[in-house]
Amino acid sequence: FKTNLVDGIIMGVNHLEDEQYRKINKPIIMLDYRMENIPVVVSDHVNGGKLAAQMFIGSGCKLVLHLLGESEKQVLSYHCHTVMKEELNKAGIETVEQYVEWNEFDFLAYLELARELLNSNPQIDGFMGADMPAIAFLQAARELGRQIPEEFAVVAYDGTYVVDLAMERITTI
Repeated sequence: FKTNLVDGIIMGVNHLEDEQYRKINKPIIMLDYRMENIPVVVSDHVNGGKLAAQMFIGSGCKLVLHLLGESEKQVLSYHCHTVMKEELNKAGIETVEQYVEWNEFDFLAYLELARELLNSNPQIDGFMGADMPAIAFLQAARELGRQIPEEFAVVAYDGTYVVDLAMERITTI
C-alpha cells in the first residue's frame, strides 16, 4: 500500500489502530466499522436483528445464545444483536451472550467452545453468530444428538462463502 501499488482500499476487517489508518494518504472506505473521518458502508442490521428474532420465535426457541466480540462500539454489525435481543425479550424468549475475541478464525476453538457451552447449558435451543461459529454450534448440537431445527435453531449472521462449507444448509442473514 505504501509503495503506491493501490489507489485506495475497502476494509472489511480492521487490523490496524485507528490512528494508523488516518496517516494513510489514500482513499479508504470501511465496511461495518465506524472510524472518525472515514466513510463507512453499513448493512441494515436493524432488519437483520429482526429477521433473526423472527426465525427463533418461529422455531419455538426459549433460550438463544449469541456471540459478541469486544469491539462492539465500532463494529456496526453488532447492532443486530441488540435488536434481536430486544425482539426476543418482547416475545418472552431469554438470551445469553458469550464474549469471544474479535477476529478469531479458528474453527476448532469455536467447536470446543460450542461443545462446552451446549454441554453445560442444555437448555440453550438457539444460536446466532458469525458464519464460522454458527457452523461450529451446528456441528456440536448434532454431536449431542439434537435435531436441527426442531430442537436447536442456528442463524449465521454474515452470509460469506464459509456457510457453503457446512455439511448442510444453514439459515443465514
